[in-house]
This record gives sequence, structure tokens and C-alpha cells, in this order.
Amino acid sequence: MLVWEIVALLAGLASIAVAAYIYVWVTKQEVGNPEVARYSSLVQVGAATYLRRLFQVLGILAAILTVILLIAFGWRHALAFIVGAACSAAAAWTGMIISTKANARVAWAARTGLAKALSVGFYSGSVMGLAVVGFALIGMTVLYMVFRDPDVVLGFSFGASTLALLAKAGGGIYTK
Repeated sequence: MLVWEIVALLAGLASIAVAAYIYVWVTKQEVGNPEVARYSSLVQVGAATYLRRLFQVLGILAAILTVILLIAFGWRHALAFIVGAACSAAAAWTGMIISTKANARVAWAARTGLAKALSVGFYSGSVMGLAVVGFALIGMTVLYMVFRDPDVVLGFSFGASTLALLAKAGGGIYTK
């Protein structure tokens, strides 16, 4: 095992750990008003319902693409595609959960000034960024360590980007 592989894994794990720490910090911020908390809870339920439905549809598409990759490039690329799509889905889920939890907290923090609201909003956004980086580093590094083939890592990238692109398009439609 090369040093860079260990460093990449540790960096990915550190990224996920920091994202988890910030997630806890954001969720500990005050919501303040019970009516705002209720509304925020309803938004969270709606977002989670949307994501479940979106991932059902994207799962069907991913299964079709996996079969195509399996036939065209072999089982290793197909497996890497699935791992990439799963990591992308985990990052998307993390981002949606923290952003819907943070909305009410940012609004409540804005009552005391822009600085507090900005820090809550910025930190909640950083959870998604750190999750994306962490899942990508861990997924690509593990696949490379197992298969020792950079071409297989391309399958991971294809899975992650395909799911992210389609989820982004669906999320844009949903939020309109």
C-alpha cells in the first residue's frame, strides 16, 4: 500500500468526520419559534419524500446503465459505477438533510444579525461540500486499492457524475 493511498483514505475519513461535527453543530443551533420548527419539520419530510422518489427512479436508470457497463466493460467497471452512484446519493442525501434542517436555524439566527445567520448558513453548506469530497476520496481510493486499475476509477466517476447530474436536474425542477 502506497503512502498516498493511506493519506487519501485518511483525508476522506477526516472530511466525513468534520462534516459530521459541523452537522451536529448546525443542528444544535436554536430554532426559536415552535411554529418555525413545525414548518421546518414539514419541509424536511417533503424533501425526504422527494429524495426517496427521485432515488427510486434514478435507481432504475442506474440499473440499466450498470447492465450496459457490465456488457461493454465488465463487472469491475459496473461495480465501480454502482459505488460511485451510491457515494453521490449519500452526499446528496446528506446535503438535502442538512440544508432543510438549517433553513429555520438560519432564519432564526438572522434575527440577531447577519454574522450569526451567515455562519450557520455557511457551515450548513460546508457539510455537503465535505461529504462530497469525503465520499469521493474514500470510494475512489478503495476501488483503486482493490483493483489497481485507474480505468476502473473512471467507472466510479461516471456513476457519481451521472447520478449527481440527474439529481440536480430533478432537484431544480422540484424546487421550482
